[in-house]
Amino acid sequence: MDRLIFTIDLDAFFASCEEIKNPLLKNKPMVVSKQINGKGVVTTSNYQARNLGVKSGMPLFKAKKMVPNIFIVEPDYEFYQKKANQVFKIINNYSNILEIASIDECYVDLTRLAKKYSPILIAKKIKEQIFKETNLIVSIGISTNVILSKIASSLDKPNGITTIYKHEIPHKLWTLNINKLYMVGKSSSEILYKYNINKIRDLANLKLNNEKYNEVKNFIGINIDKHIEHANGIGRDKLLVKEVLVKSLSKDETFEFSIKDYKIFKEKVYEIFNKLFFRLNIRKLSCKTINVSIKLDKQLNKKGVSQTLKYHSNNKELLWNSVNELSDKIFKENFSIRYISISFSNLIERDKNFTQLNIDQMNKKTKIDRIEKIISEINEKFNIEIFTGEKMKDNRFFNKKKYVDNDKIKFKIWDK
Repeated sequence: MDRLIFTIDLDAFFASCEEIKNPLLKNKPMVVSKQINGKGVVTTSNYQARNLGVKSGMPLFKAKKMVPNIFIVEPDYEFYQKKANQVFKIINNYSNILEIASIDECYVDLTRLAKKYSPILIAKKIKEQIFKETNLIVSIGISTNVILSKIASSLDKPNGITTIYKHEIPHKLWTLNINKLYMVGKSSSEILYKYNINKIRDLANLKLNNEKYNEVKNFIGINIDKHIEHANGIGRDKLLVKEVLVKSLSKDETFEFSIKDYKIFKEKVYEIFNKLFFRLNIRKLSCKTINVSIKLDKQLNKKGVSQTLKYHSNNKELLWNSVNELSDKIFKENFSIRYISISFSNLIERDKNFTQLNIDQMNKKTKIDRIEKIISEINEKFNIEIFTGEKMKDNRFFNKKKYVDNDKIKFKIWDK
């Protein structure tokens, strides 16, 4: 029996979160972007801005030129993670076979529930509950495997429900442009166009012409076989639930416009890192090996650097320091970067992260990790936010005046 897989994609997630925080931004063109000396790259945009031509990855100056009255909001990753957790908890009530793909997307196996209710009815119920409890809208793709459901979720955005079942592949999948196929990026699309492979149908039938297939494979490599499988609707239907230990986690982004500025490059690295750390944290995993890779303009091959830590860690600051150092090593002044990837590998379950520490490490690492772990578990269980004393000293994390006035807490800030 075929399984029933939903892809649930949060529409314009970061921008939608900002509209929740500030309702005055609704129905106005807006982008989320970190500005550095007036420069930056669009992280995401709301649909009002998208309808005016503003796209993710676009340089901020170009977005301003296209839409002079556009609103620019700095990203708030802590708030995004909090809202994502709310959504995934709602979905988890429908099925515990849930795979978190990213901070704004997940796959869920609803085969069992679909024996009682129609898939469309289930999708509508999920959408309604998410909107009612979080004010966020989602698009849902429904199929028998992850690949087809993921493609389906992108076909009617925002707020859509789309199916691509096996019998619908010829008229729903094969008629799409080749760049709609999962994992076919801009560089691969350009190669395929040269061989008159314009629609997904053309790729699905590529092996019928051995000569053409071999020529394309010489340029794209072994990935072409996986692309052909996807074009024929073949993909996995077994989800990687958080109880299943994956070998690695990765997050990447391909940019429509090349990144040359160092500060903008570092901001994009930090953005990708935050999305990846969310996946590591929600799966309750620790990692030991970190890799940062880039692709340059008009090049298919990756350039990568990696680092293996002494101990497995789920400490955000420690992992970011490693990613930060690796990204510094790989960046050169004359680079035009079109793709950034970060991966965590050598994973173990966080609760099994036990190491023999020496006396010096016990005084520092054990205290920090245990305290942060306890606080993280409390916040996650009760959906609240409590802080360490260190964060109470930091205005970025703690509004001292608000908490002192409201809770009548008195404390003294002192230097180390």
